[in-house]
Amino acid sequence: MHPRIEELLHYVDDERAKLRAVVDSVPPERRDRAPAEGVWSVAQTVDHLAATERRITAMLRRTLAEGRANGLGRETETSSQLDALNPAQFADRSRKFVGPTAVAPAGDVKTDAALIALESARHDFRTAVLEADGLALNDLSAPHPVFGPLTLYRWIGFIGGHDARHAQQIQEIDRSLQANPA
Repeated sequence: MHPRIEELLHYVDDERAKLRAVVDSVPPERRDRAPAEGVWSVAQTVDHLAATERRITAMLRRTLAEGRANGLGRETETSSQLDALNPAQFADRSRKFVGPTAVAPAGDVKTDAALIALESARHDFRTAVLEADGLALNDLSAPHPVFGPLTLYRWIGFIGGHDARHAQQIQEIDRSLQANPA
């Protein structure tokens, strides 16, 4: 495996493990309940992550196919992409973002179903990333609605930062539910 892909997959896997630990720390009876009107539940947050990861995986595959068709070369660099990623920008919760409707969570989703969807999305994402292993992913980019054009390496890393962002959100949801039990 190319060192850049290995580094980024390690990062996204670490962030997913942290996210999962945060979800598991919320008592099951609180996971499907929203703390207030218009605020997501833990289940809805996980559902959003799954939808986002599926959408990004589709974009990666589409962009890679175009790149291959246009003669995308092999990766010759081995420097860290995580250093260039600045993952904190993706995890920063000081700004609220509204994603496209396609990644909005279902209103009645249950945590168990959302977690299954999230694991399925991760399997597909990893498969797509491994199919790109060894290719010059800094030569391909796609726009992000907030962060502008991101190289495919940065898109891969974005998944980890997105998990970190929503792990914080899940902790906020749980604190709110603890403070205001129904």
